[in-house]
Amino acid sequence: MVVGFEVTKTDLDRRMGGSVIALREAFVQIARVQEYLGRMTEGDLTEMGYSAEEIALIKSSFSSLTTLKDVAEGKKAQPEADNFFFWASRLTGLE
Repeated sequence: MVVGFEVTKTDLDRRMGGSVIALREAFVQIARVQEYLGRMTEGDLTEMGYSAEEIALIKSSFSSLTTLKDVAEGKKAQPEADNFFFWASRLTGLE
């Protein structure tokens, strides 16, 4: 007996495909932000209102997320375990 929402092949196909597309698009956004940050100086970020501590957090976060993207795309090998979200989780405001 099935209780609740019954999952069909179509449901699962949509969920799987949507998950892959969402992750791919997230990696595109990470690359765009990293490129933008790469063109900015610390002075630029300071003028925007970021403190030195916040700038370090931002740079660490997007450096880690870019490494995650590169590993996922086969551009880099990851020699040891790493929490790629360690710094980035602090950007969510939920820590």
